[in-house]
Amino acid sequence: VTATFGIPTPSEEKWVAAALLDNRRVEVNSRAKKAIQQAGILGSDVAFGTFLKKKVQEVDPNRPESIVNGIRALTGVKSRSEFNGNPTALKIWERLYDEYKTEAV
Repeated sequence: VTATFGIPTPSEEKWVAAALLDNRRVEVNSRAKKAIQQAGILGSDVAFGTFLKKKVQEVDPNRPESIVNGIRALTGVKSRSEFNGNPTALKIWERLYDEYKTEAV
């Protein structure tokens, strides 16, 4: 930076320019954002793990990694972020979450 613009000298002005390199906006799917958060929280919840075990026998409710793998198995995603671009996985998660909330009440 100092080679290009020099060392600042308060008594002298040095004009510089700035350019906007990328002004694309990322569309945020609020349903997907909510699902990503829910899955993140419930991925370490023993009660959710117990519920999930009814659907995926291999789930160990006491192991967050096992719960996360169960969520992945049911929704078909490798990462929660995929809910943003995968409407089928998002619907599966929303149904699963609603079913869990209905049973938990």
